[in-house]
Amino acid sequence: MIQRMNTDRKTHEIDVVGIFKQILREKKPLAWCVGIMMVLGVVVALNTEKTYTANVVLAPEITGMGMSQSLGDLASMVGVNLGSSGSSTDAIYPDIYPDVFASNDFIIPLFQVPVMLKDSTSSKTYYIHLLKDHKVPFWKYPALWINKL
Repeated sequence: MIQRMNTDRKTHEIDVVGIFKQILREKKPLAWCVGIMMVLGVVVALNTEKTYTANVVLAPEITGMGMSQSLGDLASMVGVNLGSSGSSTDAIYPDIYPDVFASNDFIIPLFQVPVMLKDSTSSKTYYIHLLKDHKVPFWKYPALWINKL
């Protein structure tokens, strides 16, 4: 009975050497596929627009609030200088920085900031740079043509 169970059980093995032999026998189509994908990858990489990211951490000036500094701040509000050497807190609190930077009042004046490309001697506004200097990848042309219709 035990012998019968052992003969009924089939083992599934992977023949790694056989797989490599099959790959070596079929190396011409494989080389073509790899070559085509490499060329396609280079074409896509060269036509992709470069994007840059920057991370900025803003640290406000926050100082300890003692009783004398609070009185000095109140006096300075009415125009009296008590000669305190301590600095006051920042007028813009860190909680509202994201809202300020996302507002149109902050972003729109940035369009008029003059920018100069690294390889150029002439400057142009940031708005003109965004309109004229960005390449459109070839795979977005059909979508642009459809949108123009």
